[in-house]
Amino acid sequence: MHGDSAGIAEPWLRGGQQLQRLGVIGRGELLGGGAPLDHDAVGVDRIDAAAPAVVDLDGVDATAEPVLAAAVEIVERAGRERDVVRPHRQPEARRDRGVELGESESRIRAEAGINQAAVVLRADDGVDRLVAFLVPERGAEIDRSTLRRALSEQMPPYMVPAHYEVAESLPRLTSGKVDRTALRTAPLTGVAAEADQEPPRNETEAALLAAARQVFGNQPIDLAGDFFADLGGHSLLAARFVSAVREVPAFAGITLPDVYRERTLRAMSDVLIARTGGVGAEAAVRDLAFAPPPLLRRALCGLAQAIALPFVIALATSQWLGIFVTYLLLTGGGLGFFGEMAVLLAVYVGINAVTATVAVAAKWLVLGRTRPGRYPLWGVYYYRWWLAQRLAPLVHVKWLQGSPAIAIYLRLMGARIGRDVLISDIEIGAPDLLTIGDRASLGGRLVIANAEIVGNELVIGRVAIGAEAAVGTSCVVSHDTVIGDYAEIADLTTVPTGSRVGRAERWDGSPGRRVGTADPAALPAQAEASPGRRGLFLALYVLLLAAIPAVGLLPIFPAFYMFDQISDHLSEITDVDYHVYLPLLTWPTAMLMTAGTVVRSAISA
Repeated sequence: MHGDSAGIAEPWLRGGQQLQRLGVIGRGELLGGGAPLDHDAVGVDRIDAAAPAVVDLDGVDATAEPVLAAAVEIVERAGRERDVVRPHRQPEARRDRGVELGESESRIRAEAGINQAAVVLRADDGVDRLVAFLVPERGAEIDRSTLRRALSEQMPPYMVPAHYEVAESLPRLTSGKVDRTALRTAPLTGVAAEADQEPPRNETEAALLAAARQVFGNQPIDLAGDFFADLGGHSLLAARFVSAVREVPAFAGITLPDVYRERTLRAMSDVLIARTGGVGAEAAVRDLAFAPPPLLRRALCGLAQAIALPFVIALATSQWLGIFVTYLLLTGGGLGFFGEMAVLLAVYVGINAVTATVAVAAKWLVLGRTRPGRYPLWGVYYYRWWLAQRLAPLVHVKWLQGSPAIAIYLRLMGARIGRDVLISDIEIGAPDLLTIGDRASLGGRLVIANAEIVGNELVIGRVAIGAEAAVGTSCVVSHDTVIGDYAEIADLTTVPTGSRVGRAERWDGSPGRRVGTADPAALPAQAEASPGRRGLFLALYVLLLAAIPAVGLLPIFPAFYMFDQISDHLSEITDVDYHVYLPLLTWPTAMLMTAGTVVRSAISA
């Protein structure tokens, strides 16, 4: 582009390499030449009117507002005395002399009803923005929306103030000039947002409006206004807006390109409704309007948790304490080394079975069948859910993964599990609200987040996974989600709240989106097993699940025997009680036995 014409220049040659001209969408270099350019704005050291100034924008999204605004600015200001190329990739760009605050002020003063105007760059809430201080004519009233719209028609977005403050007078220095330092620290008055605010048409618009107020403050926001030209937004504010919206799982699919492409909250709302069907919008309004829980409720819940923790810890350590107590009772009983080891293994298996039974029973006694809904954080229902979650690890799910036993355990916890379901390592917020169809396959490290803290509430919902669906490794499935039959969820995919994955759809990404369709007809025929074979393998799995955890104790049992023998020999020398010097012998002996186990395993391999 040339500053002396509004046309597109032919491709330039630089270093013997022809630079190809790009369309509106793409990545490349922005070239400006002709009338003098502002070297601070374009970031080059030398400006030569005879040759084009090269601004390397590689790595900047060409669909984004800054690059497009820069190109439009050259065309709009072509032929003027001072051209400005403005790829304002960061708010600090407004500090350079490429932004003519004086020109913004003169444009504002030219509007009807404005007597005086001063524009300053302020950093409010960590975001740089232009703030205009206005002194109206006697008897005149200033309509901020009309003024912003009029300025947007005359100036590029980065020169339009984001906030307009009406004052009776402007602070002055002794020289009579405006005291801009005082304006940068002057308190800004709030605007009565509800009185002039256009009501949103639906819950999705209301949720986006709540997020926009976190960014622009509590002021009237035009739902049909351009995010940049009308609302005064820029790149950083757009990023903050997207982050605020994404705090609600139902709207986790919004992206920064959505803001640049759709431009208005109303258009963004339509896009989100098309993606989600409007599911979760009503809850999103509450989630974005967070209110801290009462301090008393939090204190009472914390006290109840402190009372329950000793019992939870005692149950969690009962396996090891039970083994040690049993060993003390068996010492000197005449069973011998192998007899004592067999008894200890049997006791350990029994303790694991008892603690698992306690975990399942406690879930039903403390919480009962989980009810979907939204419950106050630190409330009574939250406490009951928390206590059931703390007792659930008494069952070592990692030993159950990939076996039929995990389906039995989940059924005992209330889940609805179909036939021939393959379940690996899984974490579930509310097991009795999970439904899995026949022959579904769930990968490892799967998180079913159907009970999670959102804002100041515990949100619990259902999750349904259809027959022969395949969920990959390290996926997260949020509450109120339905995954259809034969659907495929790729590894590392997050399925947002309220999503509906259709039959045989393929989803990928975080947040997940539809990327294709699976072909159920191409799947191999499901292998069938007779009832006798199923029963035999189930019994074998149960036997191994009881024995394998106990095998991990084998390095400890010889240590117990050695302690007993050392005690017998030392009792002939000293009268010091056995329990006094036991801790001094425990650590080196355990390390020695563990090292022996590692060496033996290495040799066997």
